[in-house]
Amino acid sequence: MKCLELLQRLSLKLLLFFVFFFTNSFGATIFVKPEANIESERITLKDVAVIKGTQVEKLVLSDINILPAPSPCKERVLPASLLKEKVLEFLKDNKISLNILVKGSPFVK
Repeated sequence: MKCLELLQRLSLKLLLFFVFFFTNSFGATIFVKPEANIESERITLKDVAVIKGTQVEKLVLSDINILPAPSPCKERVLPASLLKEKVLEFLKDNKISLNILVKGSPFVK
């Protein structure tokens, strides 16, 4: 349990370093929600999807920025393909081997 607590306290860069050099690849499944209510200025992956995988995978993927949030009382529809594109872009930019699967709704409102 202490290892997990220590891992959660690491900065994202150290976490990415750990994932890349010690696992070389990982797999996670991203389940797109049909609807989401955003209460911050940015839409993150954890806002619009449920991430299944190891604790490290969830930590790495959950805070990926997707887009700015819509104005209050406005609606935005995001296709699942956009979410996948943003995740793949993040993984590539951080030189992380990828193995992700996107399931669930074809879009999120």
